[in-house]
Amino acid sequence: MVGSQAIVAFKNKCSLVVKTYNLSSYNSIVEGKLSFDVWELEAETNDDEKMIIYGSLKVPSRAEKVYQVWQVGPGVTNDHPRKHGFAKDNLSSFGELKLMNKMSCLLQRRKLLTMIKEIGG
Repeated sequence: MVGSQAIVAFKNKCSLVVKTYNLSSYNSIVEGKLSFDVWELEAETNDDEKMIIYGSLKVPSRAEKVYQVWQVGPGVTNDHPRKHGFAKDNLSSFGELKLMNKMSCLLQRRKLLTMIKEIGG
């Protein structure tokens, strides 16, 4: 989606590659550095042949949320992904991810364990 920064996986000959893109136009999809650090990017396919991307990224320390966009494109030409379709399903494929710090995660886990204990006896 134009305006997004993308981590894209695709097949290159016999292996999967993961590249980053700053999408400023559909006419020129060019690999580029993102505005945040990413590392250890890799991909694999599951039993359904769907690609799964793994990696680490660094978001600003005060960030409370990030937005995600997911698309299925028509393919790759000369190591460059082609633009995705513009049907409603593709254009509405985005969402918000709320970020939690380590303490929040521990508190959420404690609440869950307490609930399980109360329910389970």
